[in-house]
Amino acid sequence: MIKLPKEREIEGYHLDNLRMLIYGWPGVGKSTFASGFDNCIFVCTEKAHKHLKIYKTEIHNWKEFLEVVEKLLSESHKYKIVVIDTIDNLFKFCTIYVCQKYKIDHPSDSKWGKGWDLLQKEFEKPILNLSMSDFGIVFISQAKEVEIKKRHSAFTKITSTLSNQARKIILPFVDVIGFCTVEDEGKSGQERRVMIFEPSEYVEAKDRTGFLPKKIPLRFWAFKKYFENESEE
Repeated sequence: MIKLPKEREIEGYHLDNLRMLIYGWPGVGKSTFASGFDNCIFVCTEKAHKHLKIYKTEIHNWKEFLEVVEKLLSESHKYKIVVIDTIDNLFKFCTIYVCQKYKIDHPSDSKWGKGWDLLQKEFEKPILNLSMSDFGIVFISQAKEVEIKKRHSAFTKITSTLSNQARKIILPFVDVIGFCTVEDEGKSGQERRVMIFEPSEYVEAKDRTGFLPKKIPLRFWAFKKYFENESEE
């Protein structure tokens, strides 16, 4: 039975309830970073994790993903974080499922945008169910460069490879967007891997928590300490 609250409360952000999008160039270390979360399970949509010692389940279509979600919600287990690697492929699985179910070649084939509406509802439902059950969710995607044209200028912006339709669902949903890349340290000639959280007209990023700096080394311990410090205050 639903009860109305009698006092104000704040849940706050911690490592177990984050909703996060990690994106970057292939091989930069996105999956390795995500493997640092305690009690996480990888839902793998591709075979790219042979180097990681992780709990994982491989899926090949949308129905298998729904089965994984159902088991996570109904069975007893230790998992607190669900890592979807990659979210791009998962959205493709969902698109194929919706097209087959409604016997269309493409979501745009239905009149008045009905196909896109069906796809959005199908894709959103299991993810919302996970989030409402207190799971943290980490989405992993790739990076791409997009040319942005303005009236008197043009520039290149780095964003995730999510399709426009998937972006409309995922981006408002997440608390943190981290761009993973390699930076040249200058005179030393060495390179270091970093994650960027500060948004700009050139990089897609976000930190709704307010805990994170503009940039950190692409190491999970470097990320974790900001949430540990907050919990100690």
